Amino acid sequence: MSFLTEQVKADLLRDIESFAETTDRFYKKEVSIRDYKGYSGGFGSFAERGAGSGMFRMRLPGGRIRHEHLGFIADVIERYELPVIHCTTGQSLQFHKLDGKRIVALFKECHAKGIYSRGCGGNYIHNITGPALSGVHPAEQFVVAPYVAIMSEYILSQILYIDLPNKFKTAFVGDYETASHGRFKDIGFLAKPEGRFDVYAAGGIGARCLCGS
Repeated sequence: MSFLTEQVKADLLRDIESFAETTDRFYKKEVSIRDYKGYSGGFGSFAERGAGSGMFRMRLPGGRIRHEHLGFIADVIERYELPVIHCTTGQSLQFHKLDGKRIVALFKECHAKGIYSRGCGGNYIHNITGPALSGVHPAEQFVVAPYVAIMSEYILSQILYIDLPNKFKTAFVGDYETASHGRFKDIGFLAKPEGRFDVYAAGGIGARCLCGS
């Protein structure tokens, strides 16, 4: 089962022309930095200091780049002459020093290839992180990568309707060697030996596990 139906994919793209128009107006200095930031974050983009350029962020669930995406990403880096590539702490790829036209074009091309950027910034659930070695780490309680993928799809299916605090972050952890990564996120899922998760909430504010599920 996939939550990424054709209707959901269309919904994620439905405001792209409005985004393109607003981005064009911003770089023409017709939209304020504050107003643009509140809007563009929902498309995975922010203006950079000085408002002369911007960044674009790819949502990569669990930090995984699928085989079919490797060539595409290499191609857009070369074709769009992307000068600064940043691997973020949220396991996304982020590109800097871009003009508005390249940001909008990247959004469209990535969407067509199944790499989604809606909700990668601002008051949304950001990219869901997971262990890089899921499936091969000897201490992993069970393979959590499929849970990262299905939750990411579900979040994308709801991304236009959820209203959450700024930069809401979620993590899955497969072993207790990296358990802290689940404990300091807003929501953390720590794999248990019996095939279930301990669930932590409130990040650094949360003093203990809220529930076992």
